[in-house]
Amino acid sequence: MHIERVWFPQETLKLAFKVYPASVPTPARKILYLDAHTGDLISFGSGATHDNGLVYPWDAFPNFYNKPPSTTLLDVVQHSFNGGRSIRGRDFHSSNTCFHYQCPTANCTELQSYCVDPTPNMTQGKDYRTTDYYFASDAKYIDLYKDWDALGYKNGLIIMKWENAAVFAPRLTKPQGDWGSNIDFSTLSGREQNDAFAELQAYHLFTLHAQFMRNLTQSSDRCFFGTGQNCTQMDPRSNRTGTQYDTPLRFVVNYQSINTFPTDSKYPDFLTQMQQGKGKTVQDPIIFDQSTDYADAFFTAGSQMLVDNRDCSDGSCVSLYDAQFAHFAFGQTAGPSGSDWALNSCIVFHELTHAFVFKFIPDLPSYTWSPNGMSSEPGALNEAWADYFAAIHCGIADFTKTYNSRPRRSLINSNTCVDKVGEVHADSIVFSGALWKIRSMIPGLNGLQVSDQTLFDKIVLKSLMMGQATDNFTTQLKMILQLLQTDPKLNVLYQEANAEFTRRVFDCHPVTRISEQSDPTFSLPDARTTPKKRSTTPTQLLIQPRKSDWQVSVKWKQWFQSPLLGPLYSGYGQSQMDLLVSPCEISIENPEKPVGLCQTNVSLSWNKSMYKNQTREGYFDFSVSGDTYLWIGSSVNASMVLYSSSFTFYGFNNIWRYTFAVVGCMQLLFLLTHLILFFLKWIKVFNRDQSLMIFVAVNAFVQAGAASLAIIGIIFGIVRDLMTVLMFCTIPVQTLCDLLFLWNAVIPVPKLGFRKWMLMISIGWLVIGMCSLAIVISYDTPIWLHALFYCLFVAVWLTRQLTLVYPHFVKRTASAVELLQQQ
Repeated sequence: MHIERVWFPQETLKLAFKVYPASVPTPARKILYLDAHTGDLISFGSGATHDNGLVYPWDAFPNFYNKPPSTTLLDVVQHSFNGGRSIRGRDFHSSNTCFHYQCPTANCTELQSYCVDPTPNMTQGKDYRTTDYYFASDAKYIDLYKDWDALGYKNGLIIMKWENAAVFAPRLTKPQGDWGSNIDFSTLSGREQNDAFAELQAYHLFTLHAQFMRNLTQSSDRCFFGTGQNCTQMDPRSNRTGTQYDTPLRFVVNYQSINTFPTDSKYPDFLTQMQQGKGKTVQDPIIFDQSTDYADAFFTAGSQMLVDNRDCSDGSCVSLYDAQFAHFAFGQTAGPSGSDWALNSCIVFHELTHAFVFKFIPDLPSYTWSPNGMSSEPGALNEAWADYFAAIHCGIADFTKTYNSRPRRSLINSNTCVDKVGEVHADSIVFSGALWKIRSMIPGLNGLQVSDQTLFDKIVLKSLMMGQATDNFTTQLKMILQLLQTDPKLNVLYQEANAEFTRRVFDCHPVTRISEQSDPTFSLPDARTTPKKRSTTPTQLLIQPRKSDWQVSVKWKQWFQSPLLGPLYSGYGQSQMDLLVSPCEISIENPEKPVGLCQTNVSLSWNKSMYKNQTREGYFDFSVSGDTYLWIGSSVNASMVLYSSSFTFYGFNNIWRYTFAVVGCMQLLFLLTHLILFFLKWIKVFNRDQSLMIFVAVNAFVQAGAASLAIIGIIFGIVRDLMTVLMFCTIPVQTLCDLLFLWNAVIPVPKLGFRKWMLMISIGWLVIGMCSLAIVISYDTPIWLHALFYCLFVAVWLTRQLTLVYPHFVKRTASAVELLQQQ
């Protein structure tokens, strides 16, 4: 029997005891309300009922500024505490991000507290309460090389406090009519930072998805809440489905996080407080008193602790960051482009599915070690399931098309194992994309209909419910294939599903091909998250240089993801990465003894990358003589991000680009010289024949364009080959300019056959340039052939320049000197 003290609303709030059998799941509970002073029965009723509320439909597109229809709210528990504040149901209980809460009397429990907006005539601690949250951070986040213990930071920890931290407390109230009928929808924009409507809408979406998922189950003892036959028993705390989900799951809306770099705080900024010597003890912490928007949502499994009776007297309610119990949180961003994550049905469905995954596989890790190094597949499975069941319910597979364009991923894709980057959300689309592709095939295949997609959804859910902590993409997809093969109707899908799963996972070799156009970003989790105390990129990289390349340089923007301070370039962000280089595939099954799998195994050793403080970049240079395998790893005790990795191949292709860049700059300098002469006293001479000036200008601008293309190719690897082709394509343009000049210009040095000589040089320039282009774009051109055509190219270019420019310059100079002598 469970007993809790509540405030029961009659003429006034009356202290009462709420009594119900905790061993009976909420759908079957009968709840008694007894007068706390007399023991008399005040009320008696079912543990769950339905109610009505003004809520938007579940299509992920709230119709703001318009009053939503009255809709049945599922499983609402009769509201009998705190005057009807918050909405509490069979499975879910609402709260809000609250910085100031109030108790009906001097003392109250957390569920009896409610959110208030303090006014000047209210007294802190009496009329409203606040709470503080203390936390610690590894000082190496700030500086990796300081001896923090010697500086007085015990165990190298910086002690911090969030003053007046946000707590769980409801803002929503139950009016006389429908839920939400006291809300002014004409002003509701979805950008309000502390509105009560988000509580109501999120509750509606939670209950819809719980009902949707129940309808997909095929077994009476496969329960999302409760356990046993027909789900009539409470989850035992000792079994593998450990969370006591028949206690209503808490969710908080309008979630705010700590602002560690505020602009309007009464306290100095973080670094200034550190310089003042703060943060060494709990008595003198670094203090924050401002919050900031949180543009995300999450489910945290927490523990099984019950919080109904947590004492909130003296401002001791649990803060959002203190919470150890399972709960959901939905962020809110303000401003013209702001949005409320609790109003996006796809997001709410996604987060609730995470809770269901935890119910059946509570020990599913995020990362594990595999023969192919660090694997994000367990965590990616969790995200993929959440995406898949959210997508089939909200009806949107491309989440970027939802009301707030989140999450930024789509189930409509062709990704395979080589597209993994080490981040569970990004990697999840390999698995979810495979499921969605098969689901999309069903209508019209061998007589199957749209309604048969639900049968496939049930198979995916059954496979999830049978999941183990050791599962990965392969084991789950094989389980789905087994279930398809034995299904009397969907067995016709087996061949198509097997082919799709084979392409994406089964026969997918985890080696990612890299070229100069590659621009990948990798996430490497904290090395302590894997049994080998090392993390790596999820695939090894195959570098395929040209035959004329002799060195490759890889560089990346580098930071680590602090759990509280966000992305930081300091401290661990300056760490050196570990890299393996091999002429053949690499095995790191034992990361302490990596080997190259050549004809005979070659022992390898980890190399350290370099780091540039000025540009915040990590980089590593290595020699190549053919295909080369590269594996990037980390032994850092922090989650690292290697952003926008770029690969530069050093060889003749690079020399060609630098040559065009230099030639273009020289031509511009030559033009500038002519312009200076043109506008000096020699202008009278040049005015007699401006054809040379026009030719020099046009030629300079064309070569400047080629130089610009070359420079773009040097800087941006992703367009390097394209820029190289366009760079050579300026040669026909320059040849055309030569021919037009020869046709129209008066040759300043009228020697016999001079026009023919110039024509021959121009045509030779064109032929050599186009042959050089063919050589440059080929990956198989040897160095000696590059060198031969490079010498020919430079020689023809110099001859062309002297032929077309030098005689004219001599002529004009002589004429100018003669004119000056006459003056």
